[in-house]
Amino acid sequence: MKPDVLKQIAEIDENRKKMMQQNANNGGNKIMVKLPNKENPEELTPEIAMNLLNSQTQEMEKMKKYIMELQNTIKKLENEIQQLS
Repeated sequence: MKPDVLKQIAEIDENRKKMMQQNANNGGNKIMVKLPNKENPEELTPEIAMNLLNSQTQEMEKMKKYIMELQNTIKKLENEIQQLS
């Protein structure tokens, strides 16, 4: 490669390292989230993320069970209607 290209590559690498260091010093890419029953957003730590995912998974499972119960009730009522007809 030409010397000027090698110089540009070195400059780009150096700039990238500086930007990454600045990002790390400024806290990096923090994810902020507004949690239920909280007024101000909080930083999303791995522990908070896991708790949120677990609680949402549990809530979805409850909803799935409730939907299945409703579907079964609908089927029973449809069968009763058919029998009465």
